[in-house]
Order: sequence, then structure tokens, then C-alpha cells
Amino acid sequence: MKSIFDLVKQAGFDFVRLPIRWDAHADMNAPYTIDPAFFARIDQVVSWALKISSILFLDFHNFGGIMTDPNG
Repeated sequence: MKSIFDLVKQAGFDFVRLPIRWDAHADMNAPYTIDPAFFARIDQVVSWALKISSILFLDFHNFGGIMTDPNG
């Protein structure tokens, strides 16, 4: 996956959108803890983006709970 960031940089882009299915990695009950190993992977991807001086959009639109009950 890291090679994708190199291709993005070579193509002249300065941003990447990272779609993440957060609810697939979160507990079903409060406090809805996200799997630490998954967060480690996200951190890795963020570091790749930073190494190429890219803006990284973490896309939350796949987290159904936020859409249906944002206050919850």
C-alpha cells in the first residue's frame, strides 16, 4: 500500500482520501472502542502520507453510527 503514496506524489497530487470502515473495527456498545491494532495501521498510513508531504483526509462516511446518531 505504501507504493500507492509514491505513485500519488509522482502524479503531482498533494492529497489522499482514506476511506475507512470505522464501524467494522469498533465495539458495538459504549464507549465504542476502536481496535488498537486497527489504529496502529491507520497511524502507519498517516506516516506514509506525512513522508510525502501529503494531506490525508480520514473519511468517516462509512461509520453508520455517526450518521444515524451523531450525539450518541
